[in-house]
Amino acid sequence: MLASFGDGELAGHPAALASADGRMRYLATVPDEAFLDAWVAGCLEAAGVPPFDGPFTLPIDGIEAARRGTTTFVTNLADEPRTVALTRACTDALTGERLEGLIALAPLGSLILEEGQK
Repeated sequence: MLASFGDGELAGHPAALASADGRMRYLATVPDEAFLDAWVAGCLEAAGVPPFDGPFTLPIDGIEAARRGTTTFVTNLADEPRTVALTRACTDALTGERLEGLIALAPLGSLILEEGQK
């Protein structure tokens, strides 16, 4: 048992469980954001999923990113513009433009960032 309910009729009963090897996990509640972030990070680590190593830091509200080698696919799922702060220079794979610093991403817009190109 990783966590238990603190009060109410379920007080003391399991709220979060994991198998002995940590590979199977069960969450029986809707926790606060801090617990959920830690829970997901633990699940990813237990599954051997490496942390995001893209050219900016996640999470960014509304931004979804996927990394394949030196390429990062970025999508703004929000109905408002979002800003991505690049931590290292990239090339916009669609336009060839060199990108650095703050990048504005239009609502529902996408970018394909390539690292290591001039």
